[in-house]
Amino acid sequence: MDPNKLDQTFVPDLSDLYSWIVLGLVLLLSGIGLAVWAFRLPSSADKRIRLLVPYAGFIMGIIALMIIAGNVWQFSKYPTIRIKYPGMYVNDEGIQPLPNRSAWRVEKEKSTPASWGKAQNILLLRVKDGTTYALPEDRYELPKLLAILKKNTD
Repeated sequence: MDPNKLDQTFVPDLSDLYSWIVLGLVLLLSGIGLAVWAFRLPSSADKRIRLLVPYAGFIMGIIALMIIAGNVWQFSKYPTIRIKYPGMYVNDEGIQPLPNRSAWRVEKEKSTPASWGKAQNILLLRVKDGTTYALPEDRYELPKLLAILKKNTD
């Protein structure tokens, strides 16, 4: 491949995070609805229900907010990598020179997520400013990215 025609973009696959955010929103709305329903009960209703149901709605809302915040944080954790001759862009923040061979390596994950499933490869990519990005195999097309890095680095 002619290096002048090199233009590849590697976008992380974050499709599973959307389903978690939807789950968090459903849980949040259910908690709010449960609390509103309990506050609108007549005063003759059982006092335990009037006390415990809003508390359960509050706990559901806190858990939902943690789910949503955790998944939104995950979006910022995985950058978009664009390799265009003569360098690369990380999140379109400016051109970085293509890293030399000593600035990237592939490691096999030592323990699998939640201790089940197969272990995956992770590309550790260090850019010029010293930032290191961990690019896991389940989010990026690692074989394609590795082939470009091997071919175009010294």
